[in-house]
Amino acid sequence: MKSLDAWGSMLETWDVRVVSASWANVRLDVWVKEQLPGLGLRGSRRLLAQEIFLVNGRVGTCAQRLKALDRITVKLAQVASGPRPAIVSNDAELCVFYKPRQLHTVHLAGTRNPSLEAFLPTLCPHKLPTLLQRLDFWTSGLIAAAYTEGMQAEFIALEEQGLVVKKYLALLQGHLLAPTTVSLALDTTRKVVRTRAVLAPKIRETHFVPLAYVDLGTVPPWLDLACEPQRELTLAGCTIYKGARHQIRVHAKSLGHPLWGDEEYGGAFTGSGFYLHHATLFLSRMRFACLPVWLKKEQLLPKVCKWLTAPQVKCQG
Repeated sequence: MKSLDAWGSMLETWDVRVVSASWANVRLDVWVKEQLPGLGLRGSRRLLAQEIFLVNGRVGTCAQRLKALDRITVKLAQVASGPRPAIVSNDAELCVFYKPRQLHTVHLAGTRNPSLEAFLPTLCPHKLPTLLQRLDFWTSGLIAAAYTEGMQAEFIALEEQGLVVKKYLALLQGHLLAPTTVSLALDTTRKVVRTRAVLAPKIRETHFVPLAYVDLGTVPPWLDLACEPQRELTLAGCTIYKGARHQIRVHAKSLGHPLWGDEEYGGAFTGSGFYLHHATLFLSRMRFACLPVWLKKEQLLPKVCKWLTAPQVKCQG
């Protein structure tokens, strides 16, 4: 099995490759697969989706037919720069990734933006898993993926039973004074999600708990931000079970405490997006965890540690 960064290191030393006459009229995805032994056709297509392969200076496509003497290069900056994901846990059936802020979960058609999905051939060269969760561009943290259909089905079944517990850390505007639960159903048929005037099932609720406060004009020692907040903030713990698109963001807005920096849902402009991190994932008897880069580990508050490590609570009802 190749090391974690095997494909990245191979691409960084790619230089220029000239297509021989024997490869004339062959599809580009097939040719790339043969140039990187062990990658596979699916992995080749994932790499091509990043639009990093150039054929005679132009972005190549999977179905493009090659000609003899075509020059194939790689846009190295696309491979080496930007936030990079990592593997938190990996076994025969389940892989858990860390996704940084400013990285999409899946490739967006028609764009050249990087994504966790595009990194999968680099992170998992032996076999590509199926992503089981999605996080927004500005949301960091844990994303589970399944190597087998059985694990994928088990994850979905556990979610339906309320046995998959996801704990997030968020910076909310204002001071949230007490723990609260938002039970409003969501209308996710539009780009901007809205609450509905009906109650959601228990597995669609969001539980908020205040963990620490940031006073106006101050930056506490446990917080590492790109800019100084010009308002009061709450570091909140947010627990969900079977989440919907933008669920925490919309439920926070409904409380009158939108995520700081979440302009789409009423937050103030920060220039560096909002701060939301999937910190802990409880899956059956397994627990996975990682902290956000915007919290200083050496200054982490005991209350935050206690909340993150507390035993998971099954969704009731």
